[in-house]
Amino acid sequence: MKKYIIVVIIIAFGMALSFKNLNISSVTGETRTKKNITLADIENLENSIIIDGLDMTSSEKPSDDLSGEILFDNSFDDTGLQNVNDGLLKTNEKKPHVKTTTSHETIVKKTIHEKTGVKKGVKRDIKKKDSQVITIDSLRKKDKKWHLSEHVIKKGENLWNIAKQYDTNHRYIIMINNIDEPKKLLPGKVIQVPNRQGIEYNIKQGDTVYRIASRFNIEKEKILSHNNIKNGNIYYGNELFIPDAKKPVTKYENDNIAVKQNQNKETVNNRVMAFAWPVKGRITSSFGKRTDPFTKKKKFHCGIDISCNEGTPIKASYDGRVIYSDWKDGYGKVVIIKHDKGYITVYAHNRENIVNVGDKVNKGSVIAYSGMTGAVTGAHLHYEIRKYLAPLNPMKLLK
Repeated sequence: MKKYIIVVIIIAFGMALSFKNLNISSVTGETRTKKNITLADIENLENSIIIDGLDMTSSEKPSDDLSGEILFDNSFDDTGLQNVNDGLLKTNEKKPHVKTTTSHETIVKKTIHEKTGVKKGVKRDIKKKDSQVITIDSLRKKDKKWHLSEHVIKKGENLWNIAKQYDTNHRYIIMINNIDEPKKLLPGKVIQVPNRQGIEYNIKQGDTVYRIASRFNIEKEKILSHNNIKNGNIYYGNELFIPDAKKPVTKYENDNIAVKQNQNKETVNNRVMAFAWPVKGRITSSFGKRTDPFTKKKKFHCGIDISCNEGTPIKASYDGRVIYSDWKDGYGKVVIIKHDKGYITVYAHNRENIVNVGDKVNKGSVIAYSGMTGAVTGAHLHYEIRKYLAPLNPMKLLK
């Protein structure tokens, strides 16, 4: 009998230790091990999402902007992480870093034992920084409007266009949801998006929480919880913040918004980065809808094809860092460079890549030699400019 009691105690003790190391997430409803995601992990994750999400063609036009003139303002950039760092709580503890597993790492490993000694796909981790963590409570200390909105990921959505919908920073979404691999952002997954969207409302005579909630089509409990109202009583003259509420837009206001958006677009266009042509040649396939040469179906071509002889030097369009240099289905041998403000350039169908993952490159430096690898009908360079994953029209950005 004593023997069985000892076994039960040991099992119970083991289960207690396991439970201690788990975090029952009220945000996602999932049980997961607590992880301390570093900024280096986040950058590696972003790169993985970009690499996995690239496709030369799309069955539909890009959803953000049908003309390909997608240009985001500075609030959507990840320059310097100033707005993210303001909300981060730094910790001095040295904890194990999260290892991000990506679907392209299988390809990466294949190149490690190449006889040439050129490890084109070897991933060089960005220098690890002090571990930092962000919570909705730490954000609310900066601004009481911060709250979480539940979002079901739809087909065609990605980390950046979700962040844009809520006017928030994509790195907040990563840290709040403890995202450490791209598959946690697949369609159908439920995430919590930290944001400040809503309405500041002055309580009027005769108002009740129920009436306000009905007026703005918001759950009463959401108003009570966000404003820390415990007894349900509200008082004339006080102010509430109604999370996720939207103010009805009149025709006059709508006209003003349209004018403001056009003004913003002009301002952004004036400070857009100037990309250099990667090669000189004739454009054989432009950005936009075309008949796919293999399927014969109409598809959206997410870049441009530039005719050039095999072995033509391909040059970087702008200063940046190589995030991928290897084979990718459809693209063949491809180089992907990440630039400031989330801009990406893609150089595909190469005969040879001469840069490695992690290399810093300068505008005009040779990164590859053209070829006809991947899905091609002849020698050319397939070239793309993107803002994160959103395809842009290269003809509007090349100088």
